[in-house]
Amino acid sequence: MIALTKSNIERTLEIPFGFWAQYIRMASLQASVFFTVEDRTWEVVLNNSLTKIWVKRGWRRFKQDNALIEGVRCTFQLVDPGEPQFYVSFDRP
Repeated sequence: MIALTKSNIERTLEIPFGFWAQYIRMASLQASVFFTVEDRTWEVVLNNSLTKIWVKRGWRRFKQDNALIEGVRCTFQLVDPGEPQFYVSFDRP
């Protein structure tokens, strides 16, 4: 679960590097990742450094379409580590 901060709203979403390294192949960083909410799916593209992974493209659209604001808690459930897909749910303040 990630509680959205001002930085997440104004900039981007960072994915914990340790989580990715443990559950998803590092080669998958070069492919698209999918966030699914109910019956709709968004494609996002990631970028990474040696210690960080973040959403490069697609976060703004995902944020807007789901009316995300600071303080919303997002739960990302990994459903397919082969072609990374996450089911996303929200707990709004």
